[in-house]
Amino acid sequence: MDVIIVGAGLSGIGGACHLKMECPAKSFVILEGRESMGGTWDLSRYPGIRSDSDMHTLGYRFRPWRDAKAIADGPAILNYIHDTAAEYDVDKAIRYNQRVRSASWSPDQAHWTIEIETGEKLTCNFLYLCTGYYDYANGYTPEWPGVERFRGTIVHPQKWPEDLDYTDKRVVVIGSGATAITLVPAMAQRAASGIGRAIAVSDNPQKPHGGKDLSLGLGNSPRRFMSNGKVGVLFYLSDCCGIIDSLTTVRTLVQLHGRSRITLALASSGNGFTNCFQVFVATVRANS
Repeated sequence: MDVIIVGAGLSGIGGACHLKMECPAKSFVILEGRESMGGTWDLSRYPGIRSDSDMHTLGYRFRPWRDAKAIADGPAILNYIHDTAAEYDVDKAIRYNQRVRSASWSPDQAHWTIEIETGEKLTCNFLYLCTGYYDYANGYTPEWPGVERFRGTIVHPQKWPEDLDYTDKRVVVIGSGATAITLVPAMAQRAASGIGRAIAVSDNPQKPHGGKDLSLGLGNSPRRFMSNGKVGVLFYLSDCCGIIDSLTTVRTLVQLHGRSRITLALASSGNGFTNCFQVFVATVRANS
């Protein structure tokens, strides 16, 4: 396999479409750990779920967002992903319930070996990680002393119950990030008659993510696995600022080590999709 894409969310589907358009001779597969495509926009079902960036920026350049509402709700974004996958015929390349257990780079054979939880192993020249920075199985939950004494209901937005009824309830929302600012207004609308209140509390004003490192320790710098003159590089493109440095690094590696000796793993976290795709496609082409 030329390329393995991990994740069938907004970035994974976008990467697959770019491969179909710009590298049609390359073989690829999309491994999705869940039973459906859409990533965050399929997983998250809490009230008010919507984008925190305008969809003209977050959407695909090759299939611009046409809806009148630029700050779109979750279902509209999910439909956009599904429609794009079908239009560019990449939905057939998705393998569902294929959770990746490990990925290892072989400097001797110059390829990646991907092990799936079923025990199956796949190899590829390029590994494109589109899993985001969330733990989909267990969303981050801080430890609070005495929480076991709380007599009410504790809900994580990542696992929002469909039948949750908060009418006539006092609600405290821990956190003040993108989830909170979409969740609180939606809950307040339901309690508009004054029978309920929604209060947002930040657990750490200086570090909105509770001090948790969302960059996985990689930042915008590549980790290199070099042996026998062959190179494997893992990129974690966490924001737009890293794109220029990443492109420069790709060009430098091509110049130093030759086109056929480079294998990259690229991971986009949700920002600067278009530029991430440019890095991805440029790198695949550089190894052709």
